[in-house]
Amino acid sequence: MVKATKLVVRNEKIVKAFECYKEKIKEYNKKVSGMGYYLKPVHIVTKKVGEEIRIYRYFGKYWWKIEYLGLKGNKPVIKWIYIGKNKPIESLPDPPINPLEGFSFYTLKGDKDHIYVSERTYTKFQNKIEKILLGEKICSD
Repeated sequence: MVKATKLVVRNEKIVKAFECYKEKIKEYNKKVSGMGYYLKPVHIVTKKVGEEIRIYRYFGKYWWKIEYLGLKGNKPVIKWIYIGKNKPIESLPDPPINPLEGFSFYTLKGDKDHIYVSERTYTKFQNKIEKILLGEKICSD
């Protein structure tokens, strides 16, 4: 079992630190939406471990293909197809760099004050974690 370090960090601090990148991703996804692709910067997985419900967040590049299936009433029906972590076609412009690519942590359901980070991840991202704890943004412009 991987040992995790418990940090006192409210999720809002991570969201705030990541805001600048989310804006860049929104702009990027508008550019590539006509090609039927979508880039998600975070993958979220919920898992029950014993009595705990853990919510894992993995930061990276997660490519999806959007397939339009038609209309149901006046609402479009779409299907999301996971493509992978690599840019699906070369003609797509390069996406913005994810400042937290490779970072992952989990929270416990109902606990918004703590995140749990593996010791390896903590060591690798220590500088960025310290910026997050200070409430700073982590994007480079």
